[in-house]
Amino acid sequence: MNKFFDKKNLRWISLIVWTILIIALALLSPSLTKLVREKGAIVLPSDYPPQVVKQLSIENGGEKKDQYIAVFNVPTGLTNADENNIKATLNKISKEKDKLHISSITDCFSNTALKPQMISKNNTTILAIFNIHSKKLNNPIIRKNITNRIKTEGVKTYLTGNSLIEADIGIASQKGLGITTTITVIFIFLVLFIVFRSFIIPFVPLVLIILSYIASQFVVAILSKYFNFPVSNYTQVFMICILFGMGTDYCILLISRFKEELDNGLNKYEAIKLTYKTAGKTVLFSATPIFIVFTILYFVQFSLYKSASSVSISVIFLILALFTLLPSIMAILGRKLFFPFNKKHTNKENKVWSFLGKFALTKPILALLLVIVVCAIPICLDNGVESFNLVNEISSKYPSIQGFNIIADNFGIGKISPITIYIANDKDMKSPEYVETIAKISDNLEKDPEVKQVMSLSQPLGTRLDDIYVDTQAGIVNKGMKTGTKDLSKIGNGLSNTSDSLKKSEPQLQSAIADINKLDSGTLKTKNGVIELQSALSTLTNSINLEANASGKLKSGVQEAENKLSELKNGEEEIQQGYNEVGQNLNLVSNKINTVTNKVNSMVNYANNLKNSIDLNKLNNISNSINSNLQSYIKANPSALKNKNFRQAVYDLSNLSKTANSYEEKLSNTMQEDTTEFVNQLNSLNSGMQKLSNAMNELNSKSTLVTNGISEFQNGINEVYNGLNELNTGLNETNKGGNEILSKVPEISNALGEISNGQSKINSGFQEFSGKIDELSNGLGTGASDINKINSGIKEANGYINKWSKLPYGNTGVYVPQSIFNNSQFKEAINNYLSPNGKLATITVTLKENPYSNQAMNEIPKLKNIVKTSIIGTNLSNAQIGEDGLISLNYNIRSMANHDYYQVMVLVTISVLIALIILLRSLIMPVYILISIVMTYFTSLGIVQLLFQKVFGYVGLNWITLFFGFVILVSLGIDYSIFIITRFKQTEGLSVKEGMLDTIKVMGKVIMSAAVILGGTFAALIPSGVLILAEIALVVIVGLFIYVILILPIFIPIMVHMFNKVNFWPYDKEGNFLLSKKNKKPEDV
Repeated sequence: MNKFFDKKNLRWISLIVWTILIIALALLSPSLTKLVREKGAIVLPSDYPPQVVKQLSIENGGEKKDQYIAVFNVPTGLTNADENNIKATLNKISKEKDKLHISSITDCFSNTALKPQMISKNNTTILAIFNIHSKKLNNPIIRKNITNRIKTEGVKTYLTGNSLIEADIGIASQKGLGITTTITVIFIFLVLFIVFRSFIIPFVPLVLIILSYIASQFVVAILSKYFNFPVSNYTQVFMICILFGMGTDYCILLISRFKEELDNGLNKYEAIKLTYKTAGKTVLFSATPIFIVFTILYFVQFSLYKSASSVSISVIFLILALFTLLPSIMAILGRKLFFPFNKKHTNKENKVWSFLGKFALTKPILALLLVIVVCAIPICLDNGVESFNLVNEISSKYPSIQGFNIIADNFGIGKISPITIYIANDKDMKSPEYVETIAKISDNLEKDPEVKQVMSLSQPLGTRLDDIYVDTQAGIVNKGMKTGTKDLSKIGNGLSNTSDSLKKSEPQLQSAIADINKLDSGTLKTKNGVIELQSALSTLTNSINLEANASGKLKSGVQEAENKLSELKNGEEEIQQGYNEVGQNLNLVSNKINTVTNKVNSMVNYANNLKNSIDLNKLNNISNSINSNLQSYIKANPSALKNKNFRQAVYDLSNLSKTANSYEEKLSNTMQEDTTEFVNQLNSLNSGMQKLSNAMNELNSKSTLVTNGISEFQNGINEVYNGLNELNTGLNETNKGGNEILSKVPEISNALGEISNGQSKINSGFQEFSGKIDELSNGLGTGASDINKINSGIKEANGYINKWSKLPYGNTGVYVPQSIFNNSQFKEAINNYLSPNGKLATITVTLKENPYSNQAMNEIPKLKNIVKTSIIGTNLSNAQIGEDGLISLNYNIRSMANHDYYQVMVLVTISVLIALIILLRSLIMPVYILISIVMTYFTSLGIVQLLFQKVFGYVGLNWITLFFGFVILVSLGIDYSIFIITRFKQTEGLSVKEGMLDTIKVMGKVIMSAAVILGGTFAALIPSGVLILAEIALVVIVGLFIYVILILPIFIPIMVHMFNKVNFWPYDKEGNFLLSKKNKKPEDV
């Protein structure tokens, strides 16, 4: 190496090569910051539920979309004007949704049924959900455009959502990176200036570290773009922290050793050579475990953990810079490197470490107890609670966090990110039987005490569709049957009343019959009187014709005719009076018949209403569904049959269908028979009444004829009488009048005969009508009795249904009618909760807990178990179940992160153990060194956990902190152990105790300086504005403090002293293998 650097031209080769390398990488490399924004999100493996669900959604015609939540807030309360403005804003966005890459908008203005979901109860906030598809445009541009569009006059607007919160964390991390880098550079410059008292030396490590970082960043960006190398929001942060921390330590170690060799009288080339043979070897030994630890991370499953493997690339470039650039700088500058304070190097004893070392070696038991107690207390007090709350990670000044907090305050924190359960089936689920199964699943999910709301095909707005639930249907049937029984009672009462009314009309009917008989008798008398009149008139005519001029005889004949005419007139008056009485009675009977007709029609209407209100087919369906659910319940709970009441209920319900069918048949037959009989009897009555009416019309006609004839009689008699008075002048006229009268008499006689026949028919009709009335009255009474029996049976059946309607849903079930698929609201539910092909159903579950909390994540397996249990033995028993959403994502991240965390702990421990065995040539030392660093990690973790929980009020440390805290502390902490053991092996002529004490005194300053630099580097993360980085920084800082103050100066010396010469077994202190047959003495270095 001295020959190489002795040539002046060759000293610059490494500088030239590095310059060319940086320029070439810069030309080839894309922006790592941009790649982190595009690829830095946490991605789960393809076999995890959220990824499986994404694939299922695509296969079934859907698309996995991102969701933004627009928050419109007026703290003092929304006015009508505010709501109109918000509505106008959303309408405008809807028109531009394709341009804004919005696939759909969900709001309470386009769907008023969503108002309870989208408007807060205190009327201060309105939400709108945008489904985003971002195939052509990256999220920052979409976000910016939508953020500008949602601005509304007089309303505060925010855009939030899980992806936006993650994006803001990324933005905060990038800002934190700049803050951290600036603070770190200033801090390291000051530390190096204080340590070396030189204006030049502080720039050397900074230049080497910055070049290493730039080169490694370019390489990582190239690998990420072309080979999908994992990156995250923390990639650059950890690259900077590790590089500045270990790079500064290594530079201090090498430069200090270089100065020490110069002070020992060596020239700069010899000093460089000796520095890299001794300190260089230590640097390689120290860097090897770090490289191994971060390289192992590439082989874990979790993308976030894999992204930390980029540090191994940084380590490679740092080592290259330390072994190429730093020697060139040393060769070029020599002692000028330490300008202006170029004093000789002196190893000063560190008083703190010297005291602690002596305490450990003189009182090992007490010192060991101290270490155990100090470490055990925080470890035991650590409850191990992890935080997944992204909202706490950055400041509330970010709009996504502000929007999140407003939603949490006004809608409940679970509203922000519900769980979506996916059910994939091989058949179309757009049918009643699948809706029934989904309803059962939804109801079972809703019973979980941590569930606030369930939205699915059976309850699209968060409340169940009562029409498909048997208990509700049974209640409706119960109500309808109650109405039906009331109608039946009315029918029965109406039949009874009608029967009684008909019976009451019997006397009036009999009176009418008696009047008809009297009328018939009067008519016969009149007829006989007419016959006698005819005889008298014939005699009179003969007398006139014979011209029996005996005036007295003629007058006597006339007087006799006049007397008969008076009798005839009186008979006619009686007939007319009879007609009037019969007419009145017929009117009464007609009214009664009309009343009966109306009542019968009313009863028919009641019967039709009863048939409609008592849907026995629906009752049978419900009964079958009830019995099916009962059998499932009995199969699951056979002990229930031990209950006598339950057995009776099962028996009653099993007979419900038979009873319903029996009553249906009886009711149908009875109503059919009775209605037919009533109609026939009414038709008969109407026919009789029609005959009576026709007869009365004929009688009226004949009566008119009789009346006209009598009038003619009277005129003729008058003429006869006048003729007799004027016998001498009008005998011829008298004879003529007599002939005319005589010619009319037969007509009158015939008319009276027909009247008498008509009256006989009327009498016969009334007799027949009277019999029909009796039959009708008896039939109505029988019908009323049958109706009452049916009514009693229906009441009994309805009692069973009433009891069933009051049972819990779990004992009744659902029944989905096919007609519900024609409902417009249900069609909308199908669009929202079923994929286009109907083979993928979704159920949205909102929890009461914070979606970022462990309690919410613990609900995932419970909900999955509920779904799997609910589909056993159903038409979805072979369906594939998955879940998605923030809570599901965090649950699966926690599952995978914990798996990889423990896996990394094992791999890192084994790998570092093997590396230490090779580097230190010992099987004993690596074991207690690893124990010490792991114990330091858990102690530091416990202290910081208590600090954040008890002092700062957080739930716990972020889950990321645990992993990176372990990796960083173990990898960097091993360095200091290697420093001590390497220096201890270099001590000669001293006992183990004396050699360790000497090592502690000499290395105290170096290690404490290195720890301060590393701690200061990580302390620069605290003001970054990202909570995770602050937590990791504190875990590292506290761990370094414990390691440097408690473990290295106390625990390690105790272990070395305890194992004494066995420390290096199966090697000796010089590295010779003790079990070798031929023990060779190693060459001095």
